[in-house]
Amino acid sequence: MKQTITIIYFTDNAGKARTVEFSLKSLVLLIIGLFILILVLITSAAFSLKLYVEKSRLLNELASVAAEKNSLQGRVADTEAQAGKIDPIAVPSVKTKTAEIIEPASLNGFQVKKDGGKVVVSFDLVKANNTGESLQGYIFMVGDYGGIYFSFPEGIEIEDGSPVDFKKGDRFSIKWQKHMEQIFPLSMDSVLKAVNVFVFSADGELLIKKEAGL
Repeated sequence: MKQTITIIYFTDNAGKARTVEFSLKSLVLLIIGLFILILVLITSAAFSLKLYVEKSRLLNELASVAAEKNSLQGRVADTEAQAGKIDPIAVPSVKTKTAEIIEPASLNGFQVKKDGGKVVVSFDLVKANNTGESLQGYIFMVGDYGGIYFSFPEGIEIEDGSPVDFKKGDRFSIKWQKHMEQIFPLSMDSVLKAVNVFVFSADGELLIKKEAGL
């Protein structure tokens, strides 16, 4: 048998009664729905209150951080202002030893001797390091007769006392050392005033320039 609940209510002062009839199942569902609705409203209110409290806390923390930042900037500005008034501490200079530059070759026993009507130039071209690799390049000997030049090898172009093309020199290749000697006439149209020796590497770098006056 279906169970029902009847609600009697009056709509006016005449006393006329009206009735509403619910099944017991519908009433139970209505009560459960109202309970769920009330629970949802309470949960929403609690969540909103929590968000409000959290927002207030975050705003207070942000204000505190901003105040601390301003205070820190003020201290930094004061420190920089004080630092500008302090004379910088003199730092003693440190002298460093310059590394000694070792040339790849040298002229040992360099001599210029007058012998009658000639001048003998002699020396040993010595490789600086003791590795087994050969040092290769080009060598010139240029006699300066007051702006007139006589050279070995002969017939090369000289400009301002220096050879123009390094590849026109006498080619050498040494592992240790090589003795070299040339004879210049003491006088041509004028008297020999100086002898210059130029040593170039195989790629044209000037390794040695030796000048000897007479």
